[in-house]
Amino acid sequence: MNLIKRHPVIFWILIFLLVFIIINKISKFFLDQTKFEKNYRQHLVEKVYGRENKEDYLRVLEEQSYPLKYKPFIEFTEQERIGKFVTVSEVGNRCNKNNISECSGPLGGINEIWLFGGSTSFGYGVKNNETIPAYLEKFFEDKKRIINFGSGYLYSTQERIYFQNLLSYLEPPYAAVFIDGSNDFANLSLPSESAISNSIRDNLNKKSNDLFFEWLKTRITRLNFYRLIKQVFSDEEKNKETFKVANEKKIVQLIKRLNENHKINEAVGSLYGVKVLNVLQPHPIYEYDPAITKMPEQFLNLNEETLNNNKLAYEILSREENFKKNLQSYLDLKNFKIDEAMYVDTWHYTPAFNKAIAKEIFTYFSKFVN
Repeated sequence: MNLIKRHPVIFWILIFLLVFIIINKISKFFLDQTKFEKNYRQHLVEKVYGRENKEDYLRVLEEQSYPLKYKPFIEFTEQERIGKFVTVSEVGNRCNKNNISECSGPLGGINEIWLFGGSTSFGYGVKNNETIPAYLEKFFEDKKRIINFGSGYLYSTQERIYFQNLLSYLEPPYAAVFIDGSNDFANLSLPSESAISNSIRDNLNKKSNDLFFEWLKTRITRLNFYRLIKQVFSDEEKNKETFKVANEKKIVQLIKRLNENHKINEAVGSLYGVKVLNVLQPHPIYEYDPAITKMPEQFLNLNEETLNNNKLAYEILSREENFKKNLQSYLDLKNFKIDEAMYVDTWHYTPAFNKAIAKEIFTYFSKFVN
C-alpha cells in the first residue's frame, strides 16, 4: 500500500508489466506452432523416421535449427555447432561422424574432396553420417576426406565464389563436387543475389535510428501475444508469402547462369589441377506420393510456385542438348530414383537416397582412383 501512495506511477507500471508477462506466457499455449510441436511434431517424426528412431531425429531437427552465419564473399554459411548428430566446424563445413567433440575444417591437399551444394548437400533431416559427403567418404574407405561445404540456400554462384576463395589460401584438393539445381531455380534473381542479399542491403542503408526501430520491431514480433493476435486476425489468403513464377525465358537465363558457373568451376579446376564434377541433383517432388516421400501429405510443405519453377526448369533441361555438351564433367541425376522413399519432406533426401547419390558420384571418380 505504501508503494501505491508514494509511487503510484511505478506501481501501475509494475502491475502492467506483470499482467503483460502473464498474458504473453498464456498466449503461447494457443499458438498453432505450439499445438504443432506439442501434438503433431513427435507423431510426424515417428511417421517419417520410424518409432524406434523418433528421439534421435527429434534431436537432429533441434540441432539443425540454427540461424545462418555471415561469411565474407558468399554472404552466409552454416553456424558452428557441436551436436550429437549435427556438427559444424568454425569454417562452416559439416563433419561426417556422430558423437564427436570437435569438427575440423579443411586442410587442403590431394587427400581432400570438397563438396558444395545447398541444404540437400548439407543434409537437412539426417545425421552427420547419413549425408551425401559422409557416404561418399565411406565409399572411398577413408582414402579421401570429404569436406561438406553444403549450406541451406546456397546456389551455384555462391559455390563458385566459395571454391575460388578457398583456393586463395588452401592447397588445391584432389577434386571438387558441385551439387546444384533446385536452389538455382528457386532463386529467380538476375543478376545473381543470395537469399539474404536484400537484408544485407537494407541494413547497410539504414541509419542508427532505423536500426533501433528495427530491433524494437523484431522484439515485438517475437512476442507470443503479438503472434497470437496476428494468428487470430490474419487473412490466410492475403498473408501467404508470394513467390514469383518464372516464365520459360527467365528459366532459360537461370539455366545459362548455372551452366556458366559450372564452366568457370571446370576452368579454375583445370588451372589448379583439381578434378571438378558438376552434378545436376534429383529434383524436388511436385506431387504427393507416399512411395516417394515419407512425410504425411497434410504436413507436406508444397509451395506450388517454387516447385513449378523447378519443374519447368527440369523439363527444359531435358531438351537442352547444349547444356551437357559445354561441360567436361557432368553427372545428370535429375531423373535418378531408387526403389524406396527418397525424401523426408518436399526437398530433402532420406539416408537411403543420399547413399545412392553418393554411390553415383563415387562411381564417376572410381575411374581415376586405384
